[in-house]
Amino acid sequence: MLVAHVIEYIQSQTKAESNHIPLAYFYCARTINEPERSDPVELMRSILEQLSCSDADLPIRLPVVKRYLLKKKEAKARKPEKLDLSECVEVILELLETNPAFIIIDGLDECNPARRQDLLDALGEIIKESCNVVQVFVSSRDDHDLVQ
Repeated sequence: MLVAHVIEYIQSQTKAESNHIPLAYFYCARTINEPERSDPVELMRSILEQLSCSDADLPIRLPVVKRYLLKKKEAKARKPEKLDLSECVEVILELLETNPAFIIIDGLDECNPARRQDLLDALGEIIKESCNVVQVFVSSRDDHDLVQ
């Protein structure tokens, strides 16, 4: 609930200041019914999707359209492949060339422990390589590997 309040607060602040900074968030969960909730790749795909169009009235941003068209061309009349983690990071960095962003991840400890470091590395790359300010807020329990 605390992170939900943080998200609401950020949304209200950006609307009040009329500088709508894109906000993307993801709630991690380790459940049998929704295995994608603990998958770092699905998490990053969700973040990318949210950053690609922050308002339903606006078109999808150009870097995402370009990547989709490329994937569609590579598929040769089949269904295009989903982006992998590194491709998501590349497109997010392209989106950040023109806008700052907020990224919020709740329950990082619920992320698949075997793949969690991949997610942390991806977030680190986004923060380090971004041309714009990207603010990342992560909540988690004190899992041993996360503390380190």
